[in-house]
Amino acid sequence: MKIAVGLSGGVDSAVAALLLKREGHDVTGITMKLWREGRYMGGERDACFGPGEAEDIAAADAFAAHPATKKPTVKKDQKTPLCEEFEAFRKKQNEQIKKLAENFTVSPDDIRAQFVATAAICRTLYSIMAEYDKRYGEEKLRLGVCEFSDMPRFMLRLLQNPDGSLTDLAHAYQDKFDWVYIDEYQDVNSLQDKIFAIIGGDHRFMVGDIKQSIYGFREADPSIFAGYRRRFATLTPETLENPPETDEGCV
Repeated sequence: MKIAVGLSGGVDSAVAALLLKREGHDVTGITMKLWREGRYMGGERDACFGPGEAEDIAAADAFAAHPATKKPTVKKDQKTPLCEEFEAFRKKQNEQIKKLAENFTVSPDDIRAQFVATAAICRTLYSIMAEYDKRYGEEKLRLGVCEFSDMPRFMLRLLQNPDGSLTDLAHAYQDKFDWVYIDEYQDVNSLQDKIFAIIGGDHRFMVGDIKQSIYGFREADPSIFAGYRRRFATLTPETLENPPETDEGCV
C-alpha cells in the first residue's frame, strides 16, 4: 500500500512512518521547505524545516530500510552504500548523545555542594517564616481573633499533648460518640484527618468521591481518602450476608 506521511519534524510522525515502512508499505514522507538554498535568512529553528535536516531524513530513511536495531556485521570489502549511510547515522547519533550527556552529567562533588547551598537557603527561609508565624500568632492572640485555618490547629492542641499522647478532652469525645460520620472525605487535609482519627478512631464512617475533590486551595489531599480505600478490606458477598450489628431499619 502506498502511504503519504506528513513529517512535522517531531518524533510521532517519524516513528509512524518507520513502523509503516517496516510493515511493508510504500511510504513517502512529506514535509515543508520554507527556504531557498543560499538565501535562508533565519536559523534552523525559525522554520518547520531548515538546512541540514535533509541529511537527517536521508539517514533516518536508511535506518528504516534496515530493521535491525544493531549494526549488522559486514566485511569491509562487502560494504554497500546503505551500510555507509547506516554507519554515518550511528556515528552522528552517538556524537549527539555524548553532547547531551555532558549537559546532564554532574559530579558527586558538585551535587554535594548544591545540596549544602540549598540547605543553607532552606534554613534561612525557615527561620524567617518561623519568626513571622510566631509574631503573627502573638498579635492575633493579643487582639483575641483567629482565622479559619487557626481553628483546626487549636482543636488539635486541645486533643493532643505535645508528646503525642491524648488529652482528657480527647478521651471524653471518644466516649461521647459511638460512630463518627464524615462526608466529602476527599476534601480533608492531613490536619483534619488527624482530628477525625483521634475522635473517631476505628469507628469512623467516611464517604467521598476522589473525582469531586475541589478544595486544593485549603490543602485538601485526596490521596488520604485513597489511602484508606487501599488499606481497607474489600466488601464481599459474605460480608453483606453477615453484616455487623446495626440499628433496626438501617441497610
